[in-house]
Amino acid sequence: MNRMKELREAKGLSKSAVAEAVGIASSAILKYEDGITQPSVYAAWKLARLYGVTIEEMMGYDRRKGN
Repeated sequence: MNRMKELREAKGLSKSAVAEAVGIASSAILKYEDGITQPSVYAAWKLARLYGVTIEEMMGYDRRKGN
């Protein structure tokens, strides 16, 4: 499962609620979660703040694994 989707579901938020909180289209959230597109730096920053994680954590980056 996509890390962004995991974080959204852990917070109990719908795609539309996230989209409204961040100020982007709910279709963009779907594309991010499905791996179709990547969020801009600004959108990633806003999403990470909403989820209470770093951008690296949100994107699934693990420094120990180097991915």
